[in-house]
Amino acid sequence: MGCRGQKVEGQQSAKRTDVVGKQPILQDQDQKVVTDPKTGLVTLSITWNDPNIAAKWANGLVRMANDYLRDQAIEESERNIAYLDGAGG
Repeated sequence: MGCRGQKVEGQQSAKRTDVVGKQPILQDQDQKVVTDPKTGLVTLSITWNDPNIAAKWANGLVRMANDYLRDQAIEESERNIAYLDGAGG
């Protein structure tokens, strides 16, 4: 799983106004994630009636994905270092 770049859009749409306990409901039709197979670029868009909320959600999802990918890279690097330390001793 790679993430070379990101594009985050907060798009205004009047179609959705559902809320539960004052928190908006994000459904599949409100989000779109596309990966370009040639470049690895991941495009994430959230469509919501409030572009500020859409941007917060999109930015939060991108932050979570980046954190996950960074943690995976760190774990792999630590395993590689441990292997090399064991092979050299």
